[in-house]
Amino acid sequence: MENIIAWFFRVAHIRLILVMCVIYLIFPLYLLPNIINSGSVGPLDLLFWYNHDTLYQMLTSYGETIRSRYIIGHACADNSGLNYAIHTNTLYGQT
Repeated sequence: MENIIAWFFRVAHIRLILVMCVIYLIFPLYLLPNIINSGSVGPLDLLFWYNHDTLYQMLTSYGETIRSRYIIGHACADNSGLNYAIHTNTLYGQT
């Protein structure tokens, strides 16, 4: 275990952490809104806080077509996210 910790400290440089943060931010700021394309309301995933009234209002404003696109977009993004999961775990492991 000490060898692994020593390796992380040897590999973790500020440049690497910044690059990982930029790569991570591409997903929630660019890819997620474009994959889901939920119109002018925006995706629920980017909200810091919402209650059931806000949720109901947003889902109602999406309409049936955008709701189905939202479900398909989430299924594709979540199921093809092996690289995203590895990257996220690496990022959180580095910081």
